Amino acid sequence: MGRKIEIELKLQIIDKALWETLPKSAWLRGLIVAESAKVETMEATYYDTPSRTLWKADYVFCVRREGTSWMATLKGAGQSGGGLHQRREWNVSLLGPELDSKVFSQMIGADKVVKMLKGQPSLEPLFKTAFTRWSVLVHPQNCSGLLEVVMDKGVISNENKNEDIYEVKIKRKEGTTQDLLAFGAELSRRFPLLLGGKSKYYRGMGLIELPIQNEGKLMVQWPSTAGAFLAEAVGTVLAAQSAYFMKQNAVKEIHDLRVAIRKLRSRLSFATPLYPAEEVQHWKDVLGSWNHRMAGIRELDVLQEEWSTAAEHCGIDSSNSPLTNYFKTQRDKQAGTLDKVIGKGKLTADLLAFWAWSSALGTADELENAWQVYASKRLKQWLKDVCHKAKQVDRTDTTAMHRLRIRGKKARYILERQAQHRSDRDTVRLAAKLQQFQECLGDIHDTDQGLSLLNKLRRGKQDIELIREIAYLVGWQARRSYDAKQRFDTQSTGCRRIVKRWLNGR
Repeated sequence: MGRKIEIELKLQIIDKALWETLPKSAWLRGLIVAESAKVETMEATYYDTPSRTLWKADYVFCVRREGTSWMATLKGAGQSGGGLHQRREWNVSLLGPELDSKVFSQMIGADKVVKMLKGQPSLEPLFKTAFTRWSVLVHPQNCSGLLEVVMDKGVISNENKNEDIYEVKIKRKEGTTQDLLAFGAELSRRFPLLLGGKSKYYRGMGLIELPIQNEGKLMVQWPSTAGAFLAEAVGTVLAAQSAYFMKQNAVKEIHDLRVAIRKLRSRLSFATPLYPAEEVQHWKDVLGSWNHRMAGIRELDVLQEEWSTAAEHCGIDSSNSPLTNYFKTQRDKQAGTLDKVIGKGKLTADLLAFWAWSSALGTADELENAWQVYASKRLKQWLKDVCHKAKQVDRTDTTAMHRLRIRGKKARYILERQAQHRSDRDTVRLAAKLQQFQECLGDIHDTDQGLSLLNKLRRGKQDIELIREIAYLVGWQARRSYDAKQRFDTQSTGCRRIVKRWLNGR
């Protein structure tokens, strides 16, 4: 009838051959605790009331079999982000698969659930899982932790539908969360894995067409430490990576992944003084390399979007035009290379290693109040710096304008996160104004970058129609650049005014 806190890392298998290759890995065999490997046949039936009382309160309840033993398991609301899951769990031994109505009263600390179900109709089955589990205990290198590696394959089913199970989990038995993350990073370097796979319960609820109440939901409260601040952003990148992998080459998904990495880099810059400078620079370079891998694809997507708009304005059918086909060919090449790298689990490994690093270091934010004071001062200084640079910048200097755009974007990302926590009118208004200013700077940067790329594209080209379409788009981009630069002074003045007002109110 014990209660415990379950912490595990959920991984999504890219190559199903992992079921055969992982147990045979010489690297893993060197870490295995003797006699700990086992294979079990498992099954579980998930229950709720007809009105879905437990689902509405974010509880999960099932009766499950492990080998010859039966167990009733209740899981409470927890935290989930990017594949790392933590939630309360109660377990009670049963004599068989029959559900005992008194089972919840045997769970110490589950009084809330007992009251919740009082007077409710009997629980009814929702769906079932049946799978084979291979598991082993490991002692990772260079740490004293004890972890369990679990692989499941089987099926989730209800009366009408079924779905395959094929997943890997790493569970912490002893040691720290850092041990868990570091081992996950090493595993991902050696085998193709993604993070953030959906739980069996999540997928089962999908079969009966009920959404999860809180699956993967990020907390609105401002993170209590710099480590939590960075970890939250890592989880967002991992989720964006999974979404990208499900829809490879999709314009929105690759843009969302690139933005998520950029936001993580902004948070690292925000927390830079709290960590050793050389190590911070290493991680800035690592994260920057991923943004660089996607930069060319994003530039082509922006140009294609602009070409579609310009062509429509000029009465040209761009759906199968030479320039559209050229953009597609170039994009497919770059996206194919990116897909291969992500498909090998390289981004997963880098992100988990970063996560482990940021959670391991002793920093100046050990106390929550110290971090809160630091974050407030840091954001104010960033906003003052943006105002100062915006007032002095030479709008004909593309390099200086780009630097201002980056500074402003970093400050806006942090302010937007604080706006989620504070929700006061002035902070929300400032975040909106900074976004408008950034959109103006973004138009200037995108058009300048686009013009530079288009000028390179037309060099040496022999296709007259392609050259003509490039010329059309060059003219269109030049006009957009001119209009954006004309808006800059107004946007800059308005932004500086509202920043000063916000700072004076703090």
